[in-house]
Amino acid sequence: MVAQTIPAPIGGWNRRDALDLMPPQDAVTLDNWFPGTGRVTLRRGYTQHATSLGSSNVDTIAEYNKGTTRKLLAGANGNIYDATTSSISSLKSSLSVNRWETVNFNGSMGWVNGTDTPLVYDGSSFANMTVSGTGLTVTNLRGIMVHQSHTFFWENNSQDFWYSAVNTLGGTITKFPLSRVGAFGGNLICAGSWNVAGGSEDWVGGGIGNDLAVFVMSSGDTIIYEGDNPASNWNLVGVFRIPEPLDIRAITKVGSDLVIATKGGIISMAAVASAGQLEQKGVISDKINPALIEKNNLTDPGWQLIYHPTYSQGRLLLLNLPNSTVDFDQYTMNADTLSWSRWKDVNARSWGRFNDGIYFGTTDGKVMKFDDGNADISTDINGDAETAYSYFDARGVLKRCAALRPVLASDGDITVSIAPQFDFQRRGIPAA
Repeated sequence: MVAQTIPAPIGGWNRRDALDLMPPQDAVTLDNWFPGTGRVTLRRGYTQHATSLGSSNVDTIAEYNKGTTRKLLAGANGNIYDATTSSISSLKSSLSVNRWETVNFNGSMGWVNGTDTPLVYDGSSFANMTVSGTGLTVTNLRGIMVHQSHTFFWENNSQDFWYSAVNTLGGTITKFPLSRVGAFGGNLICAGSWNVAGGSEDWVGGGIGNDLAVFVMSSGDTIIYEGDNPASNWNLVGVFRIPEPLDIRAITKVGSDLVIATKGGIISMAAVASAGQLEQKGVISDKINPALIEKNNLTDPGWQLIYHPTYSQGRLLLLNLPNSTVDFDQYTMNADTLSWSRWKDVNARSWGRFNDGIYFGTTDGKVMKFDDGNADISTDINGDAETAYSYFDARGVLKRCAALRPVLASDGDITVSIAPQFDFQRRGIPAA
């Protein structure tokens, strides 16, 4: 008898490679696990944080952050709630849309949703944002970001953006005719601020150098500018073509890099720009792209890309995706190892960070605190893993499995079911 060692699937979920060519450290299935260094760990669970936000979808989770003052705000049931503690209170009511885009800027917080009047939160109450521009209908403002001490806005169904005076949230804003830059199609979907000095494949940059403004159209055309003032010091870096972005929330910073979830995968702007075009190394979701492409035409709300560097099991990049209006999965990546997994049974409609923790909103008026305990409230977490098949360095030679000895570690009782599978026939495993 010859003993063979099968490594833990630290390479993560792999939907790209054929079963007989998959690296031995990868997994055909990796649900509710988090691939780390040397081991994979069952994902963390969640607890109830606030449960009285009506019976509607919690479509916004956002943090107000000014110095030592931090508050967790949530959009649901036509209200914006202070959900910092379990004793919630409504700060603004009679709103049409619960899905807001927000920024913290100069001690205030801007809110826009493309339907309601833009709002400003000062740490205690909401007021209508003072914002105007020639030819602007302020209720059409759908997106907002901060870049180089200016606030930037964009509207529903428009290629152009608007920018404020320096150190101003709103005020009199000026239209920038982005539609005249090139012969691209579509409308402006999402935008972000990208620091070019630190962007790298392992995202350990120090965040120094030039901050560039990145604007992504529904066509996938991505326009990049440098400079600190669109009125006087603003230079076009280039126009790149990436696949179509999935959503206005499909963009996030990872260290100093800017990462965008698209219909063709999750794209690193640092890799795309350094190559001058879209190459394989720019698609950080390459191993799971077939799974993502299967889902990329889903139109239910819930698409969101979020980076959480203080997740207890490692730096987490999470793509929330809607299977329906009430069912959601997450494709998750360990940003230290670039290994992927799929999380199930976390019905999160929106995500946000607060006090260095991560929270999500549900479809029934609740805010949950994730990464809190080893159960989903009181339900055990079920993890499924199917490691890569192996020829054990002897193709064409018959083998017989006489015994299996899995190596598992736990600080509590666990129930396990394990079985060998042969000849790429995925039979599944018996009940635990």
